[in-house]
Amino acid sequence: SFDPPPLAEAISDHDIETYLNAPPPESPRSEEEIEGEEGEQKTEEQGAEEPNPLISMANVQTVLDTVGNDIMDKFTKDMKNKCTEKENQYMNRLSKVKKGFRLKILYLTVVQSI
Repeated sequence: SFDPPPLAEAISDHDIETYLNAPPPESPRSEEEIEGEEGEQKTEEQGAEEPNPLISMANVQTVLDTVGNDIMDKFTKDMKNKCTEKENQYMNRLSKVKKGFRLKILYLTVVQSI
């Protein structure tokens, strides 16, 4: 990110280096927190060594494929229904236009013959 240079009349370079660019102070941690973190790391390491036999990549892939196919089937069906509905609406409008056009041609034919 671009940080513009500080205004010369506002803050001195010393104050910027001392207060604004200084890293945030670390909060004091108790021994219990430190021990708790070490325990979590050990648990994570043990979990990495012993994979869960019920959850395998093949099971996850199967579930994702099934769910994805179900979602896509539903989406496809909905889109087909919407397209069919729109097509019917346009066909109805077109048939009204054709009917009106035929009546106009008939009218013009009758008027010209008189």
